Amino acid sequence: MKRPLFFLFFLLSSSFLSAQSLSPHFGGQLGISFSLGTHLRRMGLMGRLYYAGDFYQLNLQWHQHYNWSARGTDQRAWESQIKLGAQGSWGKKYQQLEQIHPFLTAAGQQTARPYALGYAYIFYLDQWKTSQRSGVFSAQIKDFRFFFENDFLAFQSLDRYRTGAMGLHYRYKDWQFGFSNITYTGDAYSPYSPWITNSHFPSASGYIDMASAPYGDKSLGILALKIDWRPNFEALSHDFLVYLQPQLSLRLGVDAEQIRNLVQNKWIHDSTLLPINWDDEKNPHIPMVDREGCSYLYLPGQKIRRPRFFGELQLNEVEFY
Repeated sequence: MKRPLFFLFFLLSSSFLSAQSLSPHFGGQLGISFSLGTHLRRMGLMGRLYYAGDFYQLNLQWHQHYNWSARGTDQRAWESQIKLGAQGSWGKKYQQLEQIHPFLTAAGQQTARPYALGYAYIFYLDQWKTSQRSGVFSAQIKDFRFFFENDFLAFQSLDRYRTGAMGLHYRYKDWQFGFSNITYTGDAYSPYSPWITNSHFPSASGYIDMASAPYGDKSLGILALKIDWRPNFEALSHDFLVYLQPQLSLRLGVDAEQIRNLVQNKWIHDSTLLPINWDDEKNPHIPMVDREGCSYLYLPGQKIRRPRFFGELQLNEVEFY
């Protein structure tokens, strides 16, 4: 009876996690993934592989999706994501398997240590001309995890499309709770995106004119509650123990231009959150979008785009984009 149930759950969840260990070990997932919601609708295949050493972990992650409505652009087309990650961990070694974090990400770790710092390099490849590279920094303190993704972490001076995201999560047994912030804009570094400084715009560094920029009318400023669940379905096949662990996720929140303006322009570009002036260069603002799909330039009669409800149900999906 166990074996038919094993294959039934495998087909339904299409995900497996190899047996975790307090010693160095390999692990991973393979199967289907999907998102169904207000800002993203897609389905595809995913694969995750990791090697957890005593004080480090190496990660490889791949997702191949067909989007019916892609995040940010609303395009219908194929998309690939490839992520390479590494983490260093330390602290007193766990004594029980249940203490190891079960949620797999490219910038996460499943070693038997409670503290970790990590980084992942990301390749986004798509058919709607927004392919790009990005990077993720991560920190873990026991069951708390923090992720910060930004395209400048891919060691390039660009600010476009999947421009930045943050997440803070707490894990309790097979559940994970947290908040996520996801931002998206058009291409502020295209030849059709001039830097305007001699205006009344409320920024000491001016702003980028997005009127003719690729996807210049697209913008996201998402703040959402995130709940993840990994139900455990165990099956014994000879001497190898397999844990069927589909990762189910629910995100609920709001998408508002004021959120992106605060995070991207005021915290990052104005160096409020990160007090670093990269290469001593000024960072212009990327304007909010108004109700007509144009840049909000604080002109008489202009109104900022109305906030929108954000909700997504996901299976075995990526962290942000």
